[in-house]
Amino acid sequence: MMNDIRVQFNKWSSTQQHIQFFSLHQFYEHLLGQAFTLITRDDFLLWFKENELHSRLTAEDLFLEINTVIKGRTEQKMMTQQQYYTFVSDFSLQEKQNIYFVACLYQKWLDKTFIP
Repeated sequence: MMNDIRVQFNKWSSTQQHIQFFSLHQFYEHLLGQAFTLITRDDFLLWFKENELHSRLTAEDLFLEINTVIKGRTEQKMMTQQQYYTFVSDFSLQEKQNIYFVACLYQKWLDKTFIP
């Protein structure tokens, strides 16, 4: 998509100035001045499948809950169990316990695989 935009820009632009085009990942690396590994939904789905995990929720729903709530609503790596269990949502306590268990396994894998 980035290359398509570059082609369209060059086709319609009359400016001769140098314009850089970045993917979102490249932009963050450029902005932060360091390389990093981007973990995608597909990476999570593969990890979930390879570890033969099971849940009443789909792997996609787990990914969304883990990354938007458990990991996304805190400045730490993850919410604590207590913070998550008291977070208002449509999930029952039993479902939250299962989700948090998967989130902990996922975080351990991230730490072991991507953080030296």
